Amino acid sequence: MLHPAQVHGDRDFGIRDDGGMLETPVMIGIVSICIGFVFFMLAATGTRSKWDKKVTITLFAVAIVFMTIIPVIGAVGFAA
Repeated sequence: MLHPAQVHGDRDFGIRDDGGMLETPVMIGIVSICIGFVFFMLAATGTRSKWDKKVTITLFAVAIVFMTIIPVIGAVGFAA
């Protein structure tokens, strides 16, 4: 199927097709938050299952890093 800009040739309808890929900082943010969510759920499971406190606190800390610090560093690093 043709893109509308290809059908009408010389007309530009303001449609920009840049390949459809998400930019790298966005991908870093999405993946990092998903990984952080997994660590958060592991920590919550460990809390309910009475795992060692050091393990659950470490899992919570890792989850916070993945859900906050890494997406910000990724966004700022690629913006510079």
